[in-house]
Amino acid sequence: MPPFSGHDSNSFYFRLFRSRSDVDKSLWPAYHLVMLYRFVRHFCRQVFSNTTRLRFRAIGPEPQGGYILACSHASHFDPICLSALMRRQIYWMARLEFYHHWWAAPLLQVMGAFPVNRQGVPVRAIKQAIRLAKNDKVVGVFVEGEVKRNAGSVFFEGKIKRGACLISQRSGRPVVPCVLLGAEALMTIQRYSMVRRAPLWLARGAPIYPPSARARREQRAVMADEIEQSMRNLFRQLRQYRAPMARRRRAWMKELRSDIALHTSYGN
Repeated sequence: MPPFSGHDSNSFYFRLFRSRSDVDKSLWPAYHLVMLYRFVRHFCRQVFSNTTRLRFRAIGPEPQGGYILACSHASHFDPICLSALMRRQIYWMARLEFYHHWWAAPLLQVMGAFPVNRQGVPVRAIKQAIRLAKNDKVVGVFVEGEVKRNAGSVFFEGKIKRGACLISQRSGRPVVPCVLLGAEALMTIQRYSMVRRAPLWLARGAPIYPPSARARREQRAVMADEIEQSMRNLFRQLRQYRAPMARRRRAWMKELRSDIALHTSYGN
């Protein structure tokens, strides 16, 4: 039975969500979940637009069909930020442990996430990711496997998991590297300020397609190396972009403190 059967086909909400191709209606049998997802994403976008300063850099065009978004993972807040900031909906592969919390399971369902068991080979999750990618959806994968910020991070010669390469190989869809910096600061409520906005840096790399004329295991190894190199290049570009802004901010704060000291001396 179609997901919208039994509802008025001329109603506003039916026409609105039927026309939006970035929502997988086969996963959500009722359009009130679609409405809830769009409300949550719109709310997060409004919060971020008023409390953060986003700097976005894209290398190459975004693929029109489905693809695998290979993301860095420096904070547990990354999927919320990326879901709100990216143009299309992202179907995340979420750790099975998150579904054990009563408050996380419905939130993940609204976000369109699906569970993955990291113990062994997650055959069911990989099959679902392949199906979504073939249906022109964006599948989000944190290729580092867990939150990493220091020496174990891919930015500092760390290695990634090859699940995204397997999904790309089986679905024939490209992998798009993505790097997000600054989301870890948003874990504290003090950073949500309209006066001093928290900085966010987001970079999206060029699509990486599975190489041809190679064995499957060798294809995944080559793709993993390309994804790691692309993410490190994006990280270096964001750091180079962030350094002048930090210098200008320090100079401005130094000038402000000198002006305050000068006015204080005049007052005395």
